[in-house]
Amino acid sequence: MVHRVCDQVLASWKVWPCTKSCNQCWMSWHVATRRPSAARSVMLLAENLAGRGRRRCFTTTTQSAAGSAALPAHLSYDIKKLKDMSTVLLVARSAVVSAYDDESFWRSCSLTAQRLVHEASLSDLANFTEAVAQSSFRDDELMYNVGDTIITKLKDLDTDALAAMLRAHSRLSFRSDRVISRLQDTLYEHMQKSRATAPGLSSSLLSLAQLTSVGCIDVPPKELLEAAARMVSEHLVFFFRASTLRGAPSTCDFWVAG
Repeated sequence: MVHRVCDQVLASWKVWPCTKSCNQCWMSWHVATRRPSAARSVMLLAENLAGRGRRRCFTTTTQSAAGSAALPAHLSYDIKKLKDMSTVLLVARSAVVSAYDDESFWRSCSLTAQRLVHEASLSDLANFTEAVAQSSFRDDELMYNVGDTIITKLKDLDTDALAAMLRAHSRLSFRSDRVISRLQDTLYEHMQKSRATAPGLSSSLLSLAQLTSVGCIDVPPKELLEAAARMVSEHLVFFFRASTLRGAPSTCDFWVAG
């Protein structure tokens, strides 16, 4: 029974160890094939790796009924019929990984996301917006609608989702003074309440630095920069990990500018 459950779960998510025998991949693979409760963790890890642009050790696919070659998720769903934001995000990330740039596809994704905007989680909305920004498609209406929705629910926004929204604005050099100002205030509040994560804070600072450099925003408030500098200096070890080191230059740039 255990193995049947695992097979059913992994049939929709084709998970293979990477060609370089990454220890993390092998561990995830072995755990998933022995404990169905861990299969969900493997799927979330695959989503996370694809969404953050790290080395892609997993592929998101769907298996045909005949067991023939698997299709990527963005070619397996009718976008207009999707009823949950998590699947829309999955499809968008699959398209980004495949560098799929069909404008009608991305337009359908954008319209579907806007239809679901009020019932979707903030994390899914933010990560979907970033995925769209990573493609060649730009939809200002999507940016405004998602931004307006997120700033009405800032109490439920975590630092990583906040960072995803800022990355989307940065990638598009998109100016939205009201949204970015509220996101900066929320980032400052997260630091005050010890809610900010090292990856979220460093990524947010880098995005703010990039937005400042292209003239989309003014230099962030001095209290935000001072709080960030204190947090980095007090928890330096977390900011020197490979995944968050990129945030350090933005902190220095801001500090000098301030």
